[in-house]
Amino acid sequence: MATLLFFILVLESFSIVSGQLMKVGDKRRDIAVFVTFGADQQFIRNIFLLQGLFVGLLSGLFGAALGIVLTNNANELIALASKFTGYHLLEGSYFLVVPTKIEKYQLLLIGLGAMILSVWAAYLPASKATKLNVVENLSYRRIRSCLAFHLLITIKFQTTRTITKPEMAETQEQTRQPSKNG
Repeated sequence: MATLLFFILVLESFSIVSGQLMKVGDKRRDIAVFVTFGADQQFIRNIFLLQGLFVGLLSGLFGAALGIVLTNNANELIALASKFTGYHLLEGSYFLVVPTKIEKYQLLLIGLGAMILSVWAAYLPASKATKLNVVENLSYRRIRSCLAFHLLITIKFQTTRTITKPEMAETQEQTRQPSKNG
């Protein structure tokens, strides 16, 4: 059982690493702004480590609560599944009911392991965040947003209809008239 739980925790750490790496990619400009305002590498690293700890804490608490509820109601869930499927899920096994026992020290150990593993998994993305080039990330975002704006304008003007000369003259006439407020 402990081996199975260990592998589940390892899978959790991979999902935390991938989620944190995506977060670092999304927050490159914000990290660059922090650095330009004087934040050091330790501050940036601590932000992502705290986020990893928070994710681990929430997922550990939610997983423990869900596990306790499912464990305490395992036999009722099997009876409910038997109603839907039409046959008893434990048929042919040694058990008529699922024996369940929740050991508090294992629950505490697994929760603590989940938090430690989540902080450890967040360390790689946190160290990547500290090594970002400030100038490149600020200018890349500006160039990317300008290109996106240019593309949007190009698409907008390609889809609009052609304005005839009388309509253009009417539009120019309206813009030349003085405003009522002025």
